[in-house]
Amino acid sequence: MRHPVIDFYDRHPINEAQVLESARTRPGRARGPLEPEDLWAWDQDHYGGLGAVETLARRAAITPGMTVLDVCAGLGGPARFLAHRFGVRVTGVDLTHSRCAAGARLTALVRLSPLVRHLRADAQVLPFRARTFDAAVSQEGLLHVPDKAAVLRECARVLRPGARLAFSDWVARPRLEANERRRLDEWMAAVTL
Repeated sequence: MRHPVIDFYDRHPINEAQVLESARTRPGRARGPLEPEDLWAWDQDHYGGLGAVETLARRAAITPGMTVLDVCAGLGGPARFLAHRFGVRVTGVDLTHSRCAAGARLTALVRLSPLVRHLRADAQVLPFRARTFDAAVSQEGLLHVPDKAAVLRECARVLRPGARLAFSDWVARPRLEANERRRLDEWMAAVTL
């Protein structure tokens, strides 16, 4: 049986084709190869856009030269932005093969492959040695993960001493009724809130 999050993102309306079409047909765009900035308005599959990514970068104390883990990275929009803006190396992990493959193609298209790597992996069991990364970020990805505590333990394991994890996620303050949980699962593959 396929994972519901994979099914959700395999049919998600924000995808490689939509990002490329929007970037290439943007009014006022100059001819020639796409630049990282050309994708930014289209490949941020989370609320808050680039401002939210900058907030996470600030909270994670990201500075040039760091190695950064992007958990539940999807198409890699935040990873490309962090690499380009802050001069860091980013490894984005995501459960969905199609998102990783599309993210890698978008990254190569804007010539950021030396700085951004896309890897299909389960955030609950990260395939990295301990103390590998200087910082970790995640934007609205943990709502798709059944065991958030496992993800946080794994992030703590792969972060170097003194490193920071900064993430945003959806939080349900009132208790959700069964029909509300079902709608959130269908609408956005929210397995946990």
